Amino acid sequence: MIENGEKVLEQGKGSCASMAYMSAVGRRGTLTRINAWRPLRIAVSLHFVTRRHAGVDVAGRVVAMLSAADHEEEGGSMNGPVASTPRASWAPSTVDIDALRVALAVVRRKHRAGHPLYRAGQPFRALHLVHVGSYKVCDLAADGREKVAGFKMRGELLGVESIGLPGYACDAVALEDSETWELPCPAVLQAAHDIPGLQEQIAGALAAEIRRDRSWMLRLGTLPAEPRVAAFLMDIAARYAGLGYSARHFILRMTRLDMASFLALKHETVSRVLGHLTDLRYIDVRRREVRLLDVDALRAMACAQAA
Repeated sequence: MIENGEKVLEQGKGSCASMAYMSAVGRRGTLTRINAWRPLRIAVSLHFVTRRHAGVDVAGRVVAMLSAADHEEEGGSMNGPVASTPRASWAPSTVDIDALRVALAVVRRKHRAGHPLYRAGQPFRALHLVHVGSYKVCDLAADGREKVAGFKMRGELLGVESIGLPGYACDAVALEDSETWELPCPAVLQAAHDIPGLQEQIAGALAAEIRRDRSWMLRLGTLPAEPRVAAFLMDIAARYAGLGYSARHFILRMTRLDMASFLALKHETVSRVLGHLTDLRYIDVRRREVRLLDVDALRAMACAQAA
């Protein structure tokens, strides 16, 4: 898989794809870590965006945003901490739906809990912006097992890893009764050239997607079980705070199995860690309801480095 990615980059030296890829994975040799393939898929997709839509330099803007984010997050150094807690300033996408509705036939889609938004292999025709609820994104492993690649909440884009492909690259399934805005593609990318500020909004959303994937790739490749779970809880808390909800009291919409799959842990390990964090009085868990009791201690655990 990695060899194929290197061939793509070799063929596209100097292209937006290779620049976006290098920015996405950083310089720490993270290609061999868990989920390393996903940022590459997004970066190569951005290359196709630029090639197919002349004048809409989305990929170039994403590269610039990622470079700026690298400098801000690491103090201008590539030797910053590998694992960090989520930013308190996390905020959902600012894509202007009202502006898009003027230029495009934007449709709101509803999905019941457990129902798919799309399946891998279905023709790729649109991006989706989460309006209500939450979704999980799943890849299918070579042995047929489902691997959860991420969770999407209000204001986040679904389908960006499929840009430039004939079909969706993964599954997206509603975790609860949810709604999305369907943004027809490639029309939405072309509209970005015509609507002031929209290109920056879409580029920002794509860059945020790569940053989140890269951040979790680094955590999963370097942290033991307890810091992974702690970092996951802090991440969910930051995202709820960004949506205007409580960062200390929230509902986990995903199952323990989904959490375990995403964190590359066994289901029993996730349950054990949650129980241990409860014993330490860092958190209080009742089914899917979570209260953060000692945020500082949880953040310190999430920042712990692998021995």
